[in-house]
Amino acid sequence: MKQLYKRKKRAYVVLKVKQLFGLAKADLAAFWKRYRKRAEGVNGITSEAFRGGFQQLLQPPAASATAGAVTGATVQAQWVSFPPNGIDCEQLSVDITPVEVHQAFKKLKRHKAAGIDGIKPKFLLDAAAALQQPLLIAFNKILREGYCESLSIGIIHALYKGGDCNQFDNYKGITVGPVLAKVFAMILVSRINQWAETNDLRAKGHASFRKDFRTTDNLFILRTLTEQARF
Repeated sequence: MKQLYKRKKRAYVVLKVKQLFGLAKADLAAFWKRYRKRAEGVNGITSEAFRGGFQQLLQPPAASATAGAVTGATVQAQWVSFPPNGIDCEQLSVDITPVEVHQAFKKLKRHKAAGIDGIKPKFLLDAAAALQQPLLIAFNKILREGYCESLSIGIIHALYKGGDCNQFDNYKGITVGPVLAKVFAMILVSRINQWAETNDLRAKGHASFRKDFRTTDNLFILRTLTEQARF
C-alpha cells in the first residue's frame, strides 16, 4: 500500500509539472498567475500604512551636521574630468534613429504590467508599425528639450514575500513606470553601453549586463586564484 501511494503521488506531481509546462508555452501570463498563487489571507495593512512605509523607506537620509567629518585627517575632493581623457561624447546626444526605436521595441516583453497611464507593452507591439515614427519624433524632442515629468511617475506594487501578511516588512515594493519611459530608457542604455564599450571605459572585472561576458567567468577566475593560493 505504501509503495502504491508513492507511485500515485509521483505520477500526480509529474502530471502537474507537465500541465505547468504546457501552460507556460500556451499562455505565459496565466502560468505565472497560477505559479505565484498563494493561500494568504487578506492583510490588515491600510493603503495609508503602505504609503507611509514606502515613503520612510525611499526618502533620502537626513543630512547630518557632522557628515563627512573625519577625525585627524584632511579629505580632499578628487574631481574626475568628463569626458575622460578627451573622449568624444557627441554620439550620446545625436538624434535618435528609427533603427534604435525598432531595436527597443524588439526588447519589449508583451505580458509586462502597465504603468499609471494604463498602456501595456502589448499595445505598443501590436501597433508598432504605426507608432514607431511618432515616438521617434517625441523621443528626439525629449532628448533636446528635457524629460517629461509625467513619464517619471511610477506605481509601487507591494508584493508579499512570506511570513505574517499583516507586517509591512514582509512586502517588497516593485515600481512600475510608463512603458513609453521604458522604451526611451532602453534606447539610452543601449547607446551608452555601445559608447562605453567602444571607448574601453568598462572596468576589466565588470561582467554583469555585458555582451559576451559572464559572471561565471569571474567565479572561475576567483576559484582558480583561491586554489593557487592554497597549493
